[in-house]
Amino acid sequence: MDLADAVNVFGARFLAVVIEGAPFLLFGALASGLIAVLLERDDLRRVVPRRTALGLIGGGLLGLVLPVGECGALPVARRLLHKGVPAPAAIAFLLAAPVVNPIVLASTYAALRHLAPEFVLLRAGIALIAALVVGALFALHPDSTTLLRMHALEPPDAQSGLRRVLRLAAVEFVSLGRYLLLGALLAGALNVVITLGDLEAWATSPARSVLALEAWAFIRAGCSAADAYTARELAGSFPLGPVLGFLALGPLLDARGVVMLLAVFRRRIALALIGLPGLIATLVALALALNVSF
Repeated sequence: MDLADAVNVFGARFLAVVIEGAPFLLFGALASGLIAVLLERDDLRRVVPRRTALGLIGGGLLGLVLPVGECGALPVARRLLHKGVPAPAAIAFLLAAPVVNPIVLASTYAALRHLAPEFVLLRAGIALIAALVVGALFALHPDSTTLLRMHALEPPDAQSGLRRVLRLAAVEFVSLGRYLLLGALLAGALNVVITLGDLEAWATSPARSVLALEAWAFIRAGCSAADAYTARELAGSFPLGPVLGFLALGPLLDARGVVMLLAVFRRRIALALIGLPGLIATLVALALALNVSF
């Protein structure tokens, strides 16, 4: 790849990551502002089940009514933790919402219904399993607010109502937007260094194919909805098992998400949120690729 091609690849991927992620981050920032202004801690205590199992399920399914995507789930989860919502519920939402939401489920069905309509349930199932398992582990953490490195910001002012919501949303968007840009820079650079062709050449077995497409999900750092259409293209070169690995891992672990998680959560917590869901998605995808014929 010569310099001109490298610049084109870098620029195209950088812009794609920003353009795909920014609207969802803005939506999530607005949702965070609404939660901050309209819901007090006591309100959330009444709404969110205190029992771990019910909180996990509620958090895992919240994306069905709050479809904020990967980038938007982070400010919402951070605000929920800041408001004292139990960690299991907030973490389950953070991990499940990028897939278990109507926009992504519909796009997955639209893109893959002719190849593997069952991918809608499989993709949502893997994300929900990872969210519930990892969220349950956080029940051992006594104080949800200590998980955060960067707390939800509430600038002091006398505004109320819609103006305060918009001000808080703007602060959220700017505070996390810079990390979206850093994640986009990382994704652009990785796309120059490692190409899909490199991974195709390495993928000489079912297990390698799963790992190759999961690596591509990390490098590409696309949004969950767009990943479904990328998966349709990948199905022309890879078996459907590894393609499911691409669909499952992308929303849980990609270059953009890693940067943003490390910015918001304490390092050990961020590494757990990166490694554990990634491990679960990989194991399930490997099992399906090696034992299930689609």
